[in-house]
Amino acid sequence: TIEKLPDKVILNIFSYLSHREICCLARVCKRWRQIAYDTRLWNYVSLRPEISGLHVNSLEMLLQLI
Repeated sequence: TIEKLPDKVILNIFSYLSHREICCLARVCKRWRQIAYDTRLWNYVSLRPEISGLHVNSLEMLLQLI
């Protein structure tokens, strides 16, 4: 099962996903949230929705991404 995969493997899988998808997966469980917040996944964040899938509607939301 997926619970048996090491965090390193899940992090690698997450690296192929859009930031929007990673944000959705962060809500699955505490473990995935911790992995989703790994700085290696957030080296580059595009605010263009057509690229990232993210829609930033407010300054507060933007600051949460930084």
